[in-house]
Order: sequence, then structure tokens, then C-alpha cells
Amino acid sequence: MKKLILKISAYKLVFISVAFLVVFSFGCVKKDEKEIKIGAILPLTGPASQFGQYAKEGIDIGIEELTKQNLQHNFRIIYEDSQGEPKNAVSILNKFIQVDKINILFVLTSTETLAILPTINKENIITFTGTLLPGITEKSQYLFRNATSLEQETNFMANFLSTKMGKPSVAIIYVNNDAGLTAKNLFKEKYISLINTIMTEESYEPNSSDFRTQLSKIKNTNPDYLYILSYKEFGLIMKQARELGIKANFIGTTTFEDPSGVKIAGETANGAIYTFSSVSQDSADSKSIEFQERYIKKYGRKADLYAALFRDNVHILALAFKTNPITPGEIREAILKLNTFEGASGKTKFLPNGDVEKSLIMKIIKDGKFEHLQSKS
Repeated sequence: MKKLILKISAYKLVFISVAFLVVFSFGCVKKDEKEIKIGAILPLTGPASQFGQYAKEGIDIGIEELTKQNLQHNFRIIYEDSQGEPKNAVSILNKFIQVDKINILFVLTSTETLAILPTINKENIITFTGTLLPGITEKSQYLFRNATSLEQETNFMANFLSTKMGKPSVAIIYVNNDAGLTAKNLFKEKYISLINTIMTEESYEPNSSDFRTQLSKIKNTNPDYLYILSYKEFGLIMKQARELGIKANFIGTTTFEDPSGVKIAGETANGAIYTFSSVSQDSADSKSIEFQERYIKKYGRKADLYAALFRDNVHILALAFKTNPITPGEIREAILKLNTFEGASGKTKFLPNGDVEKSLIMKIIKDGKFEHLQSKS
């Protein structure tokens, strides 16, 4: 009888153990199913590192905000430093796919986005990019861009100079990569169509620090304005231009709103004007104000546009996943069906091609600060 009781007890123990394992395993599977892994390819070092860092900080705040909302899905971010190199971006993406099994991808720069497009299309990976290249979302049904394009920025600058500044002569210095070359060509085509003139243009290689050869050629043409299409090296370009006696007014794009570049330029940055998204560091929009307050508290300084954009990307994903999409096609449709999202970077409503339309303003650098110059009509 005792043996029988012991056998029954043993069977009970085995049954309970198996049941526990089944329940435990089921719980783990459920947890994994609800975890959304976001892989972020960012230039955390290299010439575009300041923008990569801003994007990372914005993402971190977005993830922190989501964890407080008790959502159905758990969003986890995995960062990798690409150094702004396309080949690194490709290697990182392969690692994200094979090892990390990501669901969503974030990528920042133009050259990296172009490099990984074939893999994005092959693997059907929903991707949010920060590139300003025009038409980029037309190259993949899985690509979204929550930002203005270089075409919008350069056209806006060309129209501004033509209608507001008396059609001045313009020289261009640009970084020799996809973004720089595209911006130069877009601006040149538009400006020539408006004033029918030819401008001086000089390129430099990424990671350069001496621009005197190019600037000396530009000086010989004595332009009214120097259009600087660069990353944070615009500070050195401004400084070296003034040292060579170039008196042209400096103009640029969104990249001018970088404190590190302005610090390098010093007083030579005063009066520089540039195109920028209508929602910026000093926006009166309540969502932007809340984000800036949170950002300043965490990092001790104001957020730049990329921080706001990528923070918003995190929240847009959270809204899309409320409908429990599973396939990349379902995720894409869920994003496109979202109503206009109001966030730190302003209002976002994706177009059918995954792009957005956002208004621009002109801003000016004064004593190291970024101020509004003119609103878009």
C-alpha cells in the first residue's frame, strides 16, 4: 500500500512539474510574442555623430515614455554604431536579422539608407529613416520618412533668395556623398531656373578638416552667399572662409542647428541663415514644449530636430501596434491608417508612399542661438 501511495505521489509530482513547465513555457512564448525589437543603425561616432547621438537620445526618451503607459507590447531598442559607413550599416543589419531577430529598423543617414535598401526590400523590414534624400521612400514600400526632404529645403532656400534677397550670386561647397551631391544639384537646378545664372561649386571628401583649397577658388568668384551643404564641419568651413577674407553671407540646411558646429565657428556663424522644420527647439506647440522640458531635464540641453523626430517614430509605432499587426504588410497598413499624429516634431501624417509633408521656416544664428527669421507662406 505504501509503495502504491509513493507511486501515485511520484506521478502527481511529475504531473505538477510538467504542468508548471508548460505554463511557464507558454508564458515565455507569450512574452516574446509581445516584445517588439527595434534595431537602430546610428552614426554614434564619425562626422555625423552629433545627429546619431541626438536620434539615440530621442529614441531613449520615447521608449521611457512607452514603458510608463502599460502597453500591450514591450518595445526594446538595440543600438549599433555604424560610424556613418554604408558597409558597416549592411553588416549591422545582417546581424540584426540573423541574431537579434528585429521587427523594426531605424536608420539615420542617406548613404546608409541607400546601402541597406536591397536587404530591406528582400527581408520586408519596416524601416524609419532620417535621410533627407528626395524620393527615397519610392524605392521601398517598407520605408517611412518622418522629415522634410532635401528637395523641400533646397527649393525653399532658392525661392527665399530669389524673392526676398534680390537674387544674389551664390557659390556652393558640399560634402562629396549622396546627400551633399543631391542637395547641390537640386539647389543649382532650381536657382538657375529662377535667376538664369551659373554658380561656383566645390566639393570636399567626408571627414575633411582643411577646406582652404576649395574656399580659395570660391573667393575668386566673390559670391554674395556661400551655401554650405555639410555636417558639423560647417563650423570649420565658416572659420576658414573668414580667415581667407571671404565676405559672403553663409546659408545652409537643417544641419546648421548644431551647437558643436556653431561653437567651432564662433563669431563667424553670426548672421548665417538656414532652412528648418517649422517645429523646432523654441516651438510653442504643447507637445513640443513637454518634450523639450523632459529632454532638458535628462540631458541638460535642448533637443534638436532629429531627437524629436525619432522620439515621435517610437510613439507612431506604438500606436500602429495597438491593432496587433503581424506581417510587415499589416504593420505598414497600420502606420498609414493612423490619424495625424501630434508629437514633439509637430504634426505627422504619412502619405501613401511613406513620406510626409512638413512646412519649413528660415532661421538665423545669433550669438550662438538659433532664432526664427521668416515663416513659410
